Amino acid sequence: MERLAQWAWIFGIAGILVLGFGGTSYFLMPENHQQAWILIGAGGALLGIYAAADRDRLSEGVSARSTQKAGGALTLIALAGVLCVGLYILAVRYDHTWDLTRDQAFTLSEQSVKVVSTSAPKIKIYGFFARYSPGSRQFQNLMKSFKQVAPDLSVEEVDPLRDPLKAQEFKVSTEWGSVVIVQGAREERLEDDFSEKAFVNAIIRLQSEKDHRICWSAGHGESGTDDDETRDGMGQLILKLEDQNYQVTKSLIATEGVDPNCEALVIAWPVQDFFPHELEAIAAYVAGGGRLLALVEPDLVSEVPYAPAFTQDLERYGIHVGNDVVLEPNPSFVMSGDRPFDLILRESSFTHHPITQGLRAVVSMPTTRSVTPIADAAGIEATVLASSTPESWAETVVNQDPIPDGDEVRGPVSVGVAVEVVDPAVLRVVAHEEVPAPTDVFAVDQPPPAGFGVPKDFSPKPGGRVVVFGDADFASNRRLILGNNQDLVLNTLAWLVDEEAQLGERADNAADQRITLTGLEFGVLLLVSLLLVPGAAALMALVVLLRRRLL
Repeated sequence: MERLAQWAWIFGIAGILVLGFGGTSYFLMPENHQQAWILIGAGGALLGIYAAADRDRLSEGVSARSTQKAGGALTLIALAGVLCVGLYILAVRYDHTWDLTRDQAFTLSEQSVKVVSTSAPKIKIYGFFARYSPGSRQFQNLMKSFKQVAPDLSVEEVDPLRDPLKAQEFKVSTEWGSVVIVQGAREERLEDDFSEKAFVNAIIRLQSEKDHRICWSAGHGESGTDDDETRDGMGQLILKLEDQNYQVTKSLIATEGVDPNCEALVIAWPVQDFFPHELEAIAAYVAGGGRLLALVEPDLVSEVPYAPAFTQDLERYGIHVGNDVVLEPNPSFVMSGDRPFDLILRESSFTHHPITQGLRAVVSMPTTRSVTPIADAAGIEATVLASSTPESWAETVVNQDPIPDGDEVRGPVSVGVAVEVVDPAVLRVVAHEEVPAPTDVFAVDQPPPAGFGVPKDFSPKPGGRVVVFGDADFASNRRLILGNNQDLVLNTLAWLVDEEAQLGERADNAADQRITLTGLEFGVLLLVSLLLVPGAAALMALVVLLRRRLL
């Protein structure tokens, strides 16, 4: 027994180490609670063996005067430990997080909340990740946020190395990360992007019974759908649409008319004008319940007018497009003080409408013409979407010192209008005319008559929608990523095709918030962190040591 008491300290040290490791595992790795309790039990057993083997020495130590003096400190340490454990239990039971980032980068977007909460009962999410991998942690954090807004969401994380049969069932062959979202017999897979935006887009595609077909007008100098690199192209917008449940196809209205199967027709930044039969084809499409988005640019700064017949024809839908450019003297609503035409629309600039709901960031419109509803337009319900401030005006003559004149539109100036057609008869669609189609309408002296663009089986019905913005550049490649620009145009298309779940602010990849340091700043940081802080601690320790020796 004496020999056991001599080496009992080994059991004590081992018990403390095992107990500490078990407690750390319990708090830092909640998924391993069972193993943590085993370690805690083993550590307690080792400490019990130490106490039983060396009880005489422990009894002497407890009765020692120095131990009695330290009793108060030990009691305080024990109380602090109990307090920490209690706080941890409360934190686990009443879990809540606060997003303190400037752009709310770790808060679910409005669209994400809407999509996940409505889809949760129908879908199941399987995440295949190796344990402790970066993708696993990202998946767990995002699913935790999803579960907070949709507690009935079914989520299962599988380690493909530990459960190869499950991985084989879902045809997962990598341990680096794969997500399968299942609804009935349909599924969507994520292989490399596990961001909030990627999840929401996958759920939208899964929930949609079909892809929405968007027809993009071509043949009039419109912004290119294939151009995702230059400043003025709109290829980036097309990529975002295709990430969701949209299929974008080009539409040559002059020779093909408007396909009635198109759920929405987009006319973005037309330069050359439309023939009369094209205008009638568009009107017949809207009068038949079709949906139209028109993005027009101000032509005061160009050498030739941009599609004047098309902008004039928009009046049949109860919308007047001014031959002007909106100037904003309020410096809080422009990009820079010396560019009064480079508008910024803030939350206060928007009216209440499904398209603009939830837009809290700014929308940047570099040059904008006025777009106003025509008062008392019969059979039309028009809503102003966004306006400039009361101090602004619509300038009709560009000069070096612009001032508002008496005949110019004074602020607030409307720059976007949404229209719903209640009575399609007010669009005054010209009847179809039996005229043979020319081989090439651009090569003949006389274009077809207006009625040629109207289908033979044209049948008007209410429900058509038209949205017009006085700026197209806000949806271009260079501007789409700014503020709520992409949300405004995507919300517009979602409203046009009746996708209510896609309305609101969307999730996007968090902005890069890394700090860029100069050489001097980096040197100062190294000096403080590697020399001054450790040096100060060492100096304080030396001072305390010397004072204790001298006392």
